[in-house]
Amino acid sequence: MAQTDHFKTELAAVMPWNEGAPKINGPRVFGAGIGSPFFFPVPVTGEQPLTFSAEGLPKGLTMDAASGIISGVVAKEMDATVNINVRNSEGSDEQPLKIVVGGRLALTPPLGWSSWNAWGSAIDEQKVRDCADAMVSSGLAAHGFSYVNIDDGWQGERGGALNAIQPNEKFKDMKALCDYVHALGLRIGIYSTPWVKSFLRLTGGSSGKCIHCDPSRMPEKDHGHYFGEHSHHREDAKQWAEWGIDYLKYDWSP
Repeated sequence: MAQTDHFKTELAAVMPWNEGAPKINGPRVFGAGIGSPFFFPVPVTGEQPLTFSAEGLPKGLTMDAASGIISGVVAKEMDATVNINVRNSEGSDEQPLKIVVGGRLALTPPLGWSSWNAWGSAIDEQKVRDCADAMVSSGLAAHGFSYVNIDDGWQGERGGALNAIQPNEKFKDMKALCDYVHALGLRIGIYSTPWVKSFLRLTGGSSGKCIHCDPSRMPEKDHGHYFGEHSHHREDAKQWAEWGIDYLKYDWSP
């Protein structure tokens, strides 16, 4: 049998994410809704500080030259190709970005983190903040990871001005949390379900007696894992929008 012990395998050296000339790492297409808040951080590796510019932005959008965040609101359906440029003391890079406005969302797979596999029911506001900080400091954000998603475990009781699901004692201020994550150039997501209760048996998106119940799944009724006669998805969606939520995981088993 041939001997291969003398063939050594070594990992190639990797330049730190915040050194060298800039490199744009983001998607080349992004979809947004008409009249909805637009938020697109351009992910870039390279020596800091970076200076960003964009040519051909649709009316209603602006780019922050220091952070590379494109934001605003586009009032009509349209497609536009924007030329993104970024430079630093080591060089520059540019890339076209196609902006699609009008009902075509999630044109590329979302990249980010969800609290469920890491924390399950133990998730709280500080852990979300810490994760957002780590996504930036590790360089993941500079490589295109942008979503920090809160899974099951945040829900308290229904109430407030909108009669929407309110956060429990582990989340003191959802609006402040959303603002914190956005200030880092990231997006934030949340979890809910159309059932009366979530997987963790917390407040869900409906209430009342069971409708469309499957007799073979009747034991699940004890857990609230069924569709209630009263749907509250509109109230909840308005509340999430007021907080600044960017992404929703709506979870149930048919």
